[in-house]
Amino acid sequence: MKAMADSEADGHRRYLFPEQYVSSVRCMCLDADTANARRTMIGLNATVMEAHEATASGLGLLFKRATKSGKQYIGLAGAYDQDGALEFLSLSSDTQVLSIRLSPTPETILSSKRKPEIIKAGLRKVLNQKLAEGATHKFLAFDADRIAIGLFLEFDVRIKGLIHLPSLRPLEYKNTDSFNANFSLFKSGGFTLDDREDLRASLDYTYFGEDFMKRLHFRASSASYMQNLHKDELVDSTLLDTSTLSREVSREVGPPV
Repeated sequence: MKAMADSEADGHRRYLFPEQYVSSVRCMCLDADTANARRTMIGLNATVMEAHEATASGLGLLFKRATKSGKQYIGLAGAYDQDGALEFLSLSSDTQVLSIRLSPTPETILSSKRKPEIIKAGLRKVLNQKLAEGATHKFLAFDADRIAIGLFLEFDVRIKGLIHLPSLRPLEYKNTDSFNANFSLFKSGGFTLDDREDLRASLDYTYFGEDFMKRLHFRASSASYMQNLHKDELVDSTLLDTSTLSREVSREVGPPV
C-alpha cells in the first residue's frame, strides 16, 4: 500500500482541483514554493493499493468518511491500458482517494504468497460487497459506462446506483463531444475557458505517463465533488445497475471497445 502526495508541484498548470480543495487558487502545480499551501488546500488523503491489499475494512473507512460528512455519493474513476482494459479503479470521498490496481502483478503475487486466482477472488468479493450487494452510497463517474462494463466483463464485479456524469450536461451541450460535456459540469465550479486545455489533459483516462495516477485521483475526487455542484440534477438521474446481470449475458455483450 502506498500513500501518495497529490500535492507535489509538477511545474506546470494541470490538475485543476475544485474550489473546495483549492480555495481561491484555481490552478495548481505552480512551483515548489506552493507545495505546502497546496497540501493544506487540497486536503486529500490519497492511497494506492495492490489487488491483494484491498479489504472490506480498508474500503469501509472511505465510505464511513463520506457518510460522516453527509455525502450520498462516492466518486469513481478508471484508468485503462492500450487495449481499453480496466487497470485501476479509484474511489473518492471528499477527503480521501483510494486507488486499486485490479490485476495482481508478478511482484505482488510473489510478495503476498498467494495464487493469482485467490487474489482476484478476494478482490471480487470485496468490490461486489461495497459496490453492489451491500452498497450504502450511489456512485458518480465521468466514465461510468466503461467502469461498469470493465468491472463486469473483466472482473465479474457488479455495481448499482452508478451515474454517468456527462448525462447531466445542460441542454446547450447535448450535442457536443464528451470533453465539452464534462467541461460544462466544471463551469459552475469556477472553471473558465482559460482552463480548458489543462482540464482536458487532467481528464485523460489512459494508463500512461508518470502523471497517470494524479490524473486518476483528480477524476475520482472531481466526480465526488460534482454532488456539490449539481445536487438537483442528480435527483432524477438515470442509474446504471449491473447487479442483476449474469455471466451468460456477458458472452452476448462481448468485450468493451
